[in-house]
Amino acid sequence: MADTNPKDTKTVFLYIIGTVVFLGVLGFVSTGKFPFANFSKENALNQNKVIDITIKDQVIKAEIADSDPERQTGLSNRKELLTDSGMLFVFNQQNIKPAFWMKDMNFAIDIIWINDGKVVQIDEANTEPGVADKSLRIYKPESEIDYVLEVAKSYASENDIQLGDEVDLSAL
Repeated sequence: MADTNPKDTKTVFLYIIGTVVFLGVLGFVSTGKFPFANFSKENALNQNKVIDITIKDQVIKAEIADSDPERQTGLSNRKELLTDSGMLFVFNQQNIKPAFWMKDMNFAIDIIWINDGKVVQIDEANTEPGVADKSLRIYKPESEIDYVLEVAKSYASENDIQLGDEVDLSAL
């Protein structure tokens, strides 16, 4: 039987545990999946699934908002919206005319209303961010819709998006 000192065994055990913890943290940080790295309210809002949506030849990277809390928050509290990105609001009901507002928005957007895979209405350039001391304007579609796509201000006119344009939502 070998004579081992309990103090030496404890030291070796602590070195092993320390190495495992260090390698684990290094793995999280190198993959960008460390649970607390870059955590902020803004980053927490950007955890939605992202898909490619195509209107005409334009591809838009759109975050999906398909739950009530995601639809209520929308793009609020974001600092900016990149030119070729947006948020797609998915509604699981038929025959609806949802209301949208610009609460806690920091930038203007275009709102593209979609029904049965076609653009049915565009609210463009007048969708300015809400001002805290004024009542917020409510945006509603004129007809029933099943999706709403919010994109950067003037995106629709700059990319010649028109009523009746087909919207490829096959990535859903």
